[in-house]
Amino acid sequence: MVSLTVSDDGVGLPPGFNIDESKTLGLHLVKILTEDQLQGDLEVSSDDGATFNIEFDIEDNGSSGWRE
Repeated sequence: MVSLTVSDDGVGLPPGFNIDESKTLGLHLVKILTEDQLQGDLEVSSDDGATFNIEFDIEDNGSSGWRE
């Protein structure tokens, strides 16, 4: 399992933020990459800034997830 966390110490995300309703290309690409390409999970939070956590499996059989 790989866990990638990206965060900042800015103003955070708007109240009630839902990445599924985001209209920005960047966040749409993050969601597609995580869920469709890596078959992983994306968690978004806004405590003392914005935090994006992506978790996915590394599989060496080539069936799904990240392949080495």
